[in-house]
Amino acid sequence: MALLADGFAARGDGASLAHVPWLFVASLAFLIAAGPRYGLMLVPLLTLFLSLAATSLFDALYLIVPDRQIVIMLIAGAVFLAPLDRADIAAHVAAAIGAWGLLTLVAFAYERLTGRVGLGAGDAKLFGAAGLWLGLEGLPSCLMAAVASALFAAAIERRAGAPAAHEHVLPFGPHLALGFWLALVFGSPDWLGGSSLAAN
Repeated sequence: MALLADGFAARGDGASLAHVPWLFVASLAFLIAAGPRYGLMLVPLLTLFLSLAATSLFDALYLIVPDRQIVIMLIAGAVFLAPLDRADIAAHVAAAIGAWGLLTLVAFAYERLTGRVGLGAGDAKLFGAAGLWLGLEGLPSCLMAAVASALFAAAIERRAGAPAAHEHVLPFGPHLALGFWLALVFGSPDWLGGSSLAAN
């Protein structure tokens, strides 16, 4: 919990991740303010939020995305998608498989080309869970938000004297989790298409 406190206070080991908990909390407040319109669907949404928050903290501490949290996200996603018709559910499942496959392939290619591990298997699973919730149209904004967050954190760490990116391990899980949540709540820019909870 010390890292979480440091993150909120933008100090110590949590300085480069300070924007992550604050954006999580701000977007949660936005969601809760509109809570009545979601009815019982607020339960899987809050379950997802807690699971993403736990995943972010665990990965920041140990560089591992826990499989247990991925399972929770998938179960909550199944509940959230249950009211959709079969074709839409199938599209979300396909997006989950495609997202997992894409990041798995990127991680494999990066390791073969550089000899270093760039993304863990847990990151690919987390992106797959994002695909289930967001569908294909939500994945680009999820990934862009995640990359922007990670670059921001890397810039802060570099300014504080951390080694260059190729010599330093930066957990991607917190940023991917944040991108997942922001894409779900706020959706994609108009030029990317997609929908959001905020627009519904």
